[in-house]
Amino acid sequence: MPDWVHVWFWLRFLRFEQVMTSLPQQGVNPTAMSMDQYLVFEDEWESAGAPQTTAKQVLAVMGAAVKETDDIPF
Repeated sequence: MPDWVHVWFWLRFLRFEQVMTSLPQQGVNPTAMSMDQYLVFEDEWESAGAPQTTAKQVLAVMGAAVKETDDIPF
């Protein structure tokens, strides 16, 4: 998983003061933060210990059904 996904999760769900602005990596969006702004937040994320997220956590916050098992579903 690329670092920007961990930064996105941290900004939205773990940071004391949440940031809801889209990241530049999330596609063409005129309201997205600039790359310079993103780099400031990335540095802040690294200073916070660079917390990692899992695919399961990302899917859960996006509303996907997440199984409680790691078994292969087929």
